Order: sequence, then structure tokens, then C-alpha cells
Amino acid sequence: MVSYYTVRLGIYSTIALFALIVLGLGGHLLYGLAIASGVLTLVTVIPVLVIDHFRRGTFVAWTGFELAWLFILWVLWISTGGQAASLASLCGGYSYDYFGDSYYVGLAEGYCHELSAIAAFGFFNFFLMLGMFIYIIIMAVRAHQGGYTNIWQDSLVEYKTNPNIGTAGPGTTYTQNTAMNSMSNEPKYASGPAGPGMV
Repeated sequence: MVSYYTVRLGIYSTIALFALIVLGLGGHLLYGLAIASGVLTLVTVIPVLVIDHFRRGTFVAWTGFELAWLFILWVLWISTGGQAASLASLCGGYSYDYFGDSYYVGLAEGYCHELSAIAAFGFFNFFLMLGMFIYIIIMAVRAHQGGYTNIWQDSLVEYKTNPNIGTAGPGTTYTQNTAMNSMSNEPKYASGPAGPGMV
């Protein structure tokens, strides 16, 4: 079975690749929203992956922080895809003859293809980020309900590699002190009335 870390790395790498494509297309069209979405995604996703790989436990890897930037970025990407699709609807245009000359009204064909590509990659990134957002929030809420209340200030990657964190029982947390106390070599005595043969 593929680990959560590998899936996360693959999805975020794909998002970064699509953002780079949209950044290039948006730069050619001077399309501000596509440029902003691409730059913000690259400035966010790549450092998060690099920092999370080399140094665990930083605020960049916190589940709450990851949910916050994912939410902001998927809103940007659905806006980018929607606006590009709306602008691409102007494609096709129409032509008319006026005093023997033919005139074309509409966007140039090259721009139409680029807008369609921006819309497609914008929606792809939106769906990838929305899927990650929903998965992370479901797993974080399950971990929180399972007793691991620090999941919001810890990495979901760390939780997924050690799912026993916080599972000492409903409403309780599992700590190192509890583990050490329960493993002591002191004999345990039953409390209550003595059973048969016990004095």
C-alpha cells in the first residue's frame, strides 16, 4: 500500500507542475488572475514540501496551516478556471461582410486555445486541492475525536505514519508517562473482595 506521504508528494508535485503551466500561459496572455494563482501556488507548495521533507515539526507542516493555505489556493484556482472558461466562451466569434470586406469579431484562435488550457488546468488544480482539503479535514477530525487533540498543530504525515498516537481510548490521550507507568514491574493486586482460595 502506498503511504500517505508518497500520495501527498505526488499530488502536490502535480499541482506545482500545473501551476507552472498556467503561469506560462497566463504570462503570455497577461492574464493577472492566472499569474497570481500560479505564483502563489509555486511559492506555497514547493517550500512546504521542501521544509516538510528536511525538517519535521515546523509550523509549515501543521495540519491547521495546511488546511488554511489549501483553502485559499483552491478558491483561487476555481476562480481562475471559471474566469478563463467564461472568457473562452467568447471564442468562435462571428464574421460579417461590410461593403465587400470580411470582418471577424471575437478572440484570436491562439488566445482561445490558451484560455481553454488555463481553464482546464485551473479546474484540475481545483479538484486536486479540494480532494486533499476534504481528505485532510476528515482525517484530522477523526484523529481529534480519537483523542489526539494536538493534530491541528502537528503534521498529518506524522499521524499517518504512527496511527497509534492518541488512541489510548475514547476521550483520553496517550502519553509517554502513562506508557512507562503501565509497564512497570510492580506486581498488580486485585482490589475488592478476595476470591476463592485467597486470604
